Amino acid sequence: MKDIDPSLYKLPPQNIEAEQSILGSILLENGTINAVQEILNRDDFYSEAHRKIFSAIERMADKNEPVDLITLSSALKDQNLLDSIGGAAYLASLVDNVPTAANAANYAKIVKGKSVLRGLIHRMISQ
Repeated sequence: MKDIDPSLYKLPPQNIEAEQSILGSILLENGTINAVQEILNRDDFYSEAHRKIFSAIERMADKNEPVDLITLSSALKDQNLLDSIGGAAYLASLVDNVPTAANAANYAKIVKGKSVLRGLIHRMISQ
């Protein structure tokens, strides 16, 4: 039987592809932000870059500003966050890799589930 790398046991539950698909879906279809916000918040994202992107999207949505690649890139640049999230090219890749924006709520449920598992693990370790 093949030995399993013990470092794999330390990787917290997460689904980066689902996180990327949520953000890309919002960039493609602004209306998906409401459905996503009903399911999760910024702290449910595993990736720090994704938390920063989602926070910027929420701030823009709160001001009724349109959210797309150009406006989000500009907002992140104004906050000196664009480079820390991977730049405009990373934002573009989020849009390019979305299977369908129609499934944003389903992607959000996946991310929320992983977040709940991370929380349970954290509580168990903290005891």
